[in-house]
Amino acid sequence: MEKLIIRDEKLTDKAVYFLKKDLTSHPLVSKTMWSENGTQLIVQDYLGSSIDNFCFSLVLAKEDDIDVRKVMNLLTEMISRFEPKIITLETEDYALKKRYVFPDRLPIGWLMYIGHAYGEGAFDLGDRAIDVNKSGESIGTLFLSKEGLFNGEDEQDIKSANDLETLLAAHNVLPTYDEIF
Repeated sequence: MEKLIIRDEKLTDKAVYFLKKDLTSHPLVSKTMWSENGTQLIVQDYLGSSIDNFCFSLVLAKEDDIDVRKVMNLLTEMISRFEPKIITLETEDYALKKRYVFPDRLPIGWLMYIGHAYGEGAFDLGDRAIDVNKSGESIGTLFLSKEGLFNGEDEQDIKSANDLETLLAAHNVLPTYDEIF
């Protein structure tokens, strides 16, 4: 907890060093890094069909002034560095309290990044489907359940997340646990 993992919307060199080191030394089951304010970065390898099947989760410290733009910048920087297959971000224990739609699929909460390019505005989502690029090439899509900060206890935000989960499942984008494991 004495080491900063995030500074100026980017992972610190120390955080990147430890993650890259651990991501290449198998078998990694789970790695959690955290900063002084309680923000956590959790990397899990589900050891399913591929030993490189990592899931990144970012748990933000509860602060009154979380800047959505800074969170998006941090996520796109993480995606560009590590090219994960999936990233999820939620608040208020959205998944833990089972506020999601499908028990056999990944819950989304606020957002989900998936390492497949569907295109800007995919599935008529407008600004809530964002291409993520690396060196000018699209490497994946970031899907947001709502613009602005997501509150996993707010009924309207939960409905927005549930609607996105339903839409992505209908387009066979929201992975099932069987596909991951």
